[in-house]
Amino acid sequence: MWSCLWLAGTVLSVAAALDRGSERPDDPLPSPQGYHRLRHAGCTYTFLLPELDSDCGGAGSGEDAEARHGVQRDAPPLDGDASLQRLQLLETAVGNVTRWLHKLETRVQENAGKAGFLHNLSVEEAGDVGSMLFAYSHEQNQWIANIEMQLVNQTSKLEMKVLENALSMNKLERQVLMQKQAIEHLHEKNSVLEGRLTAMQDSHEMKLQMIVQEKRQLQKVVEDQAVVVSQVERHLEEAERNSSLLQQQQQEMMHTLQSVLNMLTHAAVNQQSANDEVKTEFQDCADLHHLGKTNSGIYSVSVRNMSEPFVKVYCDMETDGGGWTVFQRRKDGSLDFHRTWKEYKLGFGDPVGEHWLGNEVVHQLTSHKSYVLRVGLRDWEGHEAFSLYNSFAVESEAHNFRLHARGYSGTAGKFSSLGMGNPEFSTRDVDNDACACKCSQMSSGGWWFDACGPSNLNGAYYGGGQYRGRINGVKWHYWRGVNYSLRETVMMIRPKDF
Repeated sequence: MWSCLWLAGTVLSVAAALDRGSERPDDPLPSPQGYHRLRHAGCTYTFLLPELDSDCGGAGSGEDAEARHGVQRDAPPLDGDASLQRLQLLETAVGNVTRWLHKLETRVQENAGKAGFLHNLSVEEAGDVGSMLFAYSHEQNQWIANIEMQLVNQTSKLEMKVLENALSMNKLERQVLMQKQAIEHLHEKNSVLEGRLTAMQDSHEMKLQMIVQEKRQLQKVVEDQAVVVSQVERHLEEAERNSSLLQQQQQEMMHTLQSVLNMLTHAAVNQQSANDEVKTEFQDCADLHHLGKTNSGIYSVSVRNMSEPFVKVYCDMETDGGGWTVFQRRKDGSLDFHRTWKEYKLGFGDPVGEHWLGNEVVHQLTSHKSYVLRVGLRDWEGHEAFSLYNSFAVESEAHNFRLHARGYSGTAGKFSSLGMGNPEFSTRDVDNDACACKCSQMSSGGWWFDACGPSNLNGAYYGGGQYRGRINGVKWHYWRGVNYSLRETVMMIRPKDF
């Protein structure tokens, strides 16, 4: 734009010179920088031309330099880091230069009429003006060529930059794709882990519920044990209060001894008649042994006052001389001994295996003779022991099959584990013990409990010996303790005079 103004100024200066004329045609005039003067026919022609640097694009000074480089100022900085936007700005600058040249050409043509005086110039002067204009045009063309060259260079650099950016973009896209695939893989793993975590949480909740249930059960067991402990404490207190029973038992023993003496006397009187009597029936295994039956096994005996003419019993013909009639056996836990009063009265089980002969049979046997009781025991470690009672009898059902057992000896403890206070028999449906707690229901089986007592060979069968939480095992307290369930037991009787 400034170049256009300078050229217009030049034309106007020429026109002004023609209008004013000059009074000093031959005097040389100083030519300030940027002015060119010619003298012809008494007239002075002054041309105002812009200054151009040698490189047509170098840095100037002041406002004139800034004006000369207006086109360059319109172009964006060429710093190599520009993007496509800078290329567009350069194209805009080139367009501006092109439009400026067109405007310059138009102005020159418009002012051609005003420059008619040039026709009157001499050939030499016209040549000088033409040379100046040609030089100026050449410099402008070089400047434009340099600008175009710079534009081409910058365009090439920008194209290379765009290509590099495209390659970088492709690389970034591949990396983004790989990252996306990795994220999807992580999502899949996360889903699997979430599933496992959910399963673990469900399992954990189930285990917690089981623990809560077990805790409740344990609390109930503890409560039951507390009740049992309180009952045992009451029983101990009752036992202490009943210590006077020992004196009564001593008196009963003296009475029993007197009865035995009387029985011996009576037996001596009837000895002769008994020897003369021909025995056609066997009342117990001792009778069979006397007649030479020395093999252990099942035999039929005739028991007085029984509805059946014969009763099958197991005879032990080997232990301590033989002749034993077995009325109780535990060996493998195959038979349930938690039964009713009637079942214990009549008996149950198989004489070869686990069985109870029957309270009525034992009563009828022991009511006509004086019998000895032998209790055989075996634990789970293979140890054996026995308890022997020199006097044993069971009363009738009218007296609840009351037990009489005295004269204890043996290896199953220093004290007798069988009730010595003449306890009555109790079952799960008939309670005759001396405790309000119903010992048969607590101890699981029919027995002579008294105040529950230290023994119950008809209790629940536990494998392995030791057990916890209850007191209902097959126990013989003064041999293996209240929390040990025995493996095998056998109770058998034979006449005292065998």
